[in-house]
Amino acid sequence: MPQKLTTTVNKIITTLPSSVNASIIDEFYQYMRSTGTSEHHQNNSLKVVIAFAKFLGSDTTFYDIHRKEQTMRFLDTKVKPLELGLVLVNL
Repeated sequence: MPQKLTTTVNKIITTLPSSVNASIIDEFYQYMRSTGTSEHHQNNSLKVVIAFAKFLGSDTTFYDIHRKEQTMRFLDTKVKPLELGLVLVNL
């Protein structure tokens, strides 16, 4: 079942290990609301940045990200194994 925007927004405060990152994500959410982006876009964008913040943990904030490798490590965790993709295509 798809997650509602209100549930995603509640996760900003309740599940993030870094209050600094939670504040940054909340500012990002307020910006998206003020620019009139759709709730669907807001929800998907927030899900990604919340997952990234959780990946960073409590000791690293978004302000500490200075090299693309720091982001690439997170993105690499989202890549599905090639073998799995081939099995699904062959079904």
